[in-house]
Amino acid sequence: MIHRFLQQKLTRSQFVRSLGRYVLLGALAMLAAWVLWRRDRRGAAGATAGQCQYDLPCRRCAELPGCGLARAAATRQAIRSAKS
Repeated sequence: MIHRFLQQKLTRSQFVRSLGRYVLLGALAMLAAWVLWRRDRRGAAGATAGQCQYDLPCRRCAELPGCGLARAAATRQAIRSAKS
């Protein structure tokens, strides 16, 4: 299949179109790999085993809504009670 594809004579517009298609496909694959790598590195659902990955107060953490730590739950509750 690949051999037959490489032997085809393409017009300039077909070549540019297929080149653009494969560049976009490669960029999409690289973006997906980067997102998965970042997700694995940061932890998919926040801290769940009692260990925080960040050295900052819970109030300033971007992972606060999905964090499973007891201290984060207490911070969320304190934020809710302060707003009402």
